[in-house]
Amino acid sequence: MRYFRKLDEICDLLKGEYANTELSDTYNSDCTAHTFSIRKKTKTPPEHASMVGMCVLHNIMLSTIVVILTLTLYGFHIDIPLPNSGDTMSADRASNNSGFKIGECSGSFRNKESVTLKSSREYYNELVYIKSNKYNVEPSLVHAMIQVESNWNYKVVSRSGAIGLMQLMPSTAKAMDVKDPLNPEENIEGGIKYLRYLLDRFDGDLILAIAAYNAGPTKVRKYNGIPPIRETRQYVKRVLTIYNDSEQDNNVS
Repeated sequence: MRYFRKLDEICDLLKGEYANTELSDTYNSDCTAHTFSIRKKTKTPPEHASMVGMCVLHNIMLSTIVVILTLTLYGFHIDIPLPNSGDTMSADRASNNSGFKIGECSGSFRNKESVTLKSSREYYNELVYIKSNKYNVEPSLVHAMIQVESNWNYKVVSRSGAIGLMQLMPSTAKAMDVKDPLNPEENIEGGIKYLRYLLDRFDGDLILAIAAYNAGPTKVRKYNGIPPIRETRQYVKRVLTIYNDSEQDNNVS
């Protein structure tokens, strides 16, 4: 503390309170006593330039200590957003093997891409669980459909125009009151709401509802079953495989 008191005196000196004084800082012959004094002078010595630097450094140190103590005391922290991650390529709605193009992201969710891939999946799982319970749909079925539809990439846009995690067509999104299909929460709720509608329309027939989700309910009614469309048949098979595997895993656990 003695050191800082001396520096305070130096700062006062340099501010002009002792404009015509000079400093003396000496030890006695056997270095057992230290003398620090201020006396009048006629001119400001050039050594004061270094004193200015010491004074500035002293003030910066004190200010930094005060800031650190304040932040620590009140628990402040700084959030640093992580760089954007995620694939921007999209696949065809019924098949992941063709029709790739760049998927554009719009809406407010684009500004929230500070989450990691792991936390994004956890967030999506939570949404699926909440929305599935809301519409009385099996969460494991929704998981299987999202896996096949978009592989959990909320940015995908197929060549046919299907959008997002559950690959909603613009007309379907509008009918399900989805304002931003690229917003994961809106997309998942819209997809589950539409799936609930299809299950009710086909009297709870899971296979027909899945087929209608891909090909449309009109074609399913027309053929009174899965339409003879290769992509739709592959889609139903893949969804049911993932769904049944997850159900078996749940039964084992």
